[in-house]
Amino acid sequence: MILDFQNIAEVKRQVKSGLNSASSIPEWKKEIFSFLEWYYSLEGPLIQKTSGSTGIPKEIKLSREVLSASAEATSAYFKLAKRSSALLCIPAKFIGGKMMLVRAIMSGWELTCVEPNGNLSSVLEGLSSFDFTAMIPLQVQKLLNDDVSQLKKIKTLIIGGAAVSDALENELCNAKINAYSTYGMTETASHVALKKLDGKSNFQALDGISLSVDPEDRLRIEGSRIPDSPILTNDLVSLASETSFKWLGRFDNVINSGGVKIVVEELEKTIAPLLNEAFYITKEMHSELGETPMLVIECEAWESEKTSVFLESLKPRLPNYWSPRKIRFVAHIDRTASGKIKRI
Repeated sequence: MILDFQNIAEVKRQVKSGLNSASSIPEWKKEIFSFLEWYYSLEGPLIQKTSGSTGIPKEIKLSREVLSASAEATSAYFKLAKRSSALLCIPAKFIGGKMMLVRAIMSGWELTCVEPNGNLSSVLEGLSSFDFTAMIPLQVQKLLNDDVSQLKKIKTLIIGGAAVSDALENELCNAKINAYSTYGMTETASHVALKKLDGKSNFQALDGISLSVDPEDRLRIEGSRIPDSPILTNDLVSLASETSFKWLGRFDNVINSGGVKIVVEELEKTIAPLLNEAFYITKEMHSELGETPMLVIECEAWESEKTSVFLESLKPRLPNYWSPRKIRFVAHIDRTASGKIKRI
C-alpha cells in the first residue's frame, strides 16, 4: 500500500475507503487508517499507551503540535527532503509507527506501507530503494541474516523499540549500513536523541533538547516541545555534554549487592559474547548481601557440572559481587512486541 502525502485528498479518500471496509482488511492497515482519521479530524489529543516493558502500560496524551515538532526535528537532523521515499514496516499502534506517518504528512513523503513482521526480506525484494525507514532490532537482525542486500536499499535506517546490542552494531558496521539507534519514549513523542551505529559514537540530542542528570545519574530531558518538561527518566547515563550521553542501563534494574550497585545491562554486555541462547539478568534476595544477580537463560536446563563451570568462568571477567550465583532455565522469556525483555 502506497500513501502519497503530496496528494492529501487521495490519502483521505484511501482512509475513508479503508475504514468503510474495515472488516475485510488486515489489522495493520486498520491501525494506519484509524490514526490518519484521527490526525485529519482535528479532534482532541492522541491517547497513546506506553509499551509496558517496565510496568503497567500508561496512557499518555500527545497533541498534534507535539507530534509535528518531533517529526520536523527528525527530518531536519537527517536533512530529509520533501518528496522523500520512506517505508513503514512497524506497527502504527505504537508511537514509532505513528511518528513515521506524521513525518510523511509533514514532509509530503511517498510512504510505502507493508505488513509489520520479522520477515521483511521477501517484501523488500520486490521494492526499490528508500530514503528513510524505522525498524526494530529483530527485523534488522533477520535482514542481516537472510539478505543484507535488501537492507542496503535503505539510505537511512533508524532502529528503536529495544536496545541495539553490541553484536548487532558490529554487524551493521561491517555491512556498512547507515544506521542509527534511537533514544526516546512515548512521553517524548518518539526519539529525542540518536546514536550513529559506528562503534564509537554517543547519543546526540536533537535540536531544542537539553540534557542533565540527577545525583543518581538518571537522565533528565528538557525541551519546549516535550510535554511536562523537564522529564526525569529512569535511564542511567554517562553525560558527555548537555547534548550528548552514553546509555548505561535502567535505574530500576540496578542490583544492590552488599552495597555495590550493579548495572544489569553492563553485566549483560559482558556475558553476551559467551552465550548463544537468549538470556537476561535479574535479582535474587540474599540474607547477607541483600540482593545478588541471577542469570535467566531461555533453554533446557544444563547439567549441574556445566552450570558450575560456566558460573566460575564468569568470576575473573567481572568486578567483585557482579558474578551471578545461580542460573534459572526457562522455556520462554516474555518480550514486548518490539522484542524488549519484560523484566517485571
